[in-house]
Amino acid sequence: MMSPVQWVTLGLLAFLFILAYIYDDDRKLKAIPSRAAQFSPNRWSPKDVERMASECELAAPSIDDQLPSKTGRRYIVIRGLLRRGEDPNRIRILDIRPPKRLNLLEGKAKDVQFMQVDISDKISVDVAFSEPWPYNDESPISVFNMAAHIRFYERHAALIPLSARVNVQGAQNIIDACRKVDASILVHTSSGSVSVHSSCFLLWPWQEEPKHFVQVINDDDEPIPKTHKDFFSNYRYTKRQAEILVRGANDADGL
Repeated sequence: MMSPVQWVTLGLLAFLFILAYIYDDDRKLKAIPSRAAQFSPNRWSPKDVERMASECELAAPSIDDQLPSKTGRRYIVIRGLLRRGEDPNRIRILDIRPPKRLNLLEGKAKDVQFMQVDISDKISVDVAFSEPWPYNDESPISVFNMAAHIRFYERHAALIPLSARVNVQGAQNIIDACRKVDASILVHTSSGSVSVHSSCFLLWPWQEEPKHFVQVINDDDEPIPKTHKDFFSNYRYTKRQAEILVRGANDADGL
């Protein structure tokens, strides 16, 4: 039977081992592999970030000279459209809450129609899309879907429905509503993170870095994770499912 001194010694050694493991694990995770550093050889320091922020405050970048000409289409979105001269009566905002940003509550933006819609509610979406436009406008319709439920902290498969309600079913409701009103353009906001594979950051002592520590993201579908366990959160998984739905609609009837 071990004596109290032996138990204390064993506990102290275990504690020191855990501290050493954490230190070594953090050291490896903070290191930038050379194959990743080659994409950004000149690393920014905190002072570089502060300098750039000051420059942007003095002369904020503008995209006005890059905006295309107005089209006269009907839009279910806002922001840059007004800046390029679109008629606010041809723009709608569909959202679960009214806009609160000042630049959406003044000037021409205040004339844009707002409709409170939960995109996970199919009937609510259909009613909003079927609402008559001013002047019996028959111009083409463009829809921008930027809604998302960003539950990035959830990974267990049992919690998928909490994200899928908006991210997947909501996307399908938008697709169906677009078809009912003959919308010709649907721009769906996915996420660059759908291509990022999950990893494990608790390394074995002999490992130098986690699997998938460096990932090159491009437009190739092949590297995209295929199963739920390959995605690092339910949010990414459901955004990928929505992306498949939207691309399928495009392939089926050109939406």
